[in-house]
Amino acid sequence: MALPLSILNIITATQGGNKLARIKEAQLAQHSPGALGNPIKTALTFFTTEVLENLIREEFENETLYAFITRQIQTISDNSMPPAAFPLTFIIGVIEQLGFLPQTSNYQPNSYFDMREGQFCQSLPFHPEVIDKKTSEHWYVLLNGYQQGYLPELSRAMRNELLDSCMRFLTIHNDHFRKLKSLSVIREVL
Repeated sequence: MALPLSILNIITATQGGNKLARIKEAQLAQHSPGALGNPIKTALTFFTTEVLENLIREEFENETLYAFITRQIQTISDNSMPPAAFPLTFIIGVIEQLGFLPQTSNYQPNSYFDMREGQFCQSLPFHPEVIDKKTSEHWYVLLNGYQQGYLPELSRAMRNELLDSCMRFLTIHNDHFRKLKSLSVIREVL
């Protein structure tokens, strides 16, 4: 039995003009990162699975997205990133893979972050999907750090606030995204 985020090698077969493929053979290529009973890895595994289930509606091959997902699974497995940093860097990475990563080039101190437009602005937009100046500064640091390959040190409260704003951002930009059940567990264990 395969657990969430296990990587499988699958051989499928289709018959005639049928679009639905039948699995002929499945072989485990890599175990689930949470399979060894580590509660933090298990929480990260379920969080990652739930985000992917919400966002990915691909019906065609996407090697770049697949490579990104397998790198994230490996990151959970080998502890190559502090667990508390993983949810934010994963979400920012997913946003980038889906093509709506906000640009940081127009950031100026004391900016707001307009979540609808995905950009920093100097004045409040005429809608409620905006992040306050303090959190916008942390968004900038997070986005800029992600693009340069590091995550800044953040307090637990700020990580949670950024995670909430990432969830709002995803909800605004993806009709399929719904509230995550695993988010409360992530908050608790990290």
